[in-house]
Amino acid sequence: MNISQLQYFVKTAQLEQYTKAAEALYVSQSALSSSIARLEDELGVELFERRGRNVQLTKAGSEFYTSAVKALEALEEGQQAVRKYKSLRINTLRIGTIDSFKHSIYPSCSMPTKT
Repeated sequence: MNISQLQYFVKTAQLEQYTKAAEALYVSQSALSSSIARLEDELGVELFERRGRNVQLTKAGSEFYTSAVKALEALEEGQQAVRKYKSLRINTLRIGTIDSFKHSIYPSCSMPTKT
């Protein structure tokens, strides 16, 4: 199971149609269908009942939907938490020198010495 499969499953459940879900996700309908079929094979249950062009969640699909939405929300929260560090990044320049040379280059700097 991968993130794309969860996203495809959730979008299909929300839109109740493979064609609309594929369009919303910018993937082909066949890619969406095969991804959901692999997910169903992995889980060992049908997630959707097909009704013509529309689909409806099965009981197992409804239970899985709740967990899939929570998982995707948790991933989004994690991404947002990490993104804040991107704006806080402080660049540090480290210059290495030999002890006798550093005082001629940086006479007014008090450089920490290694112990």
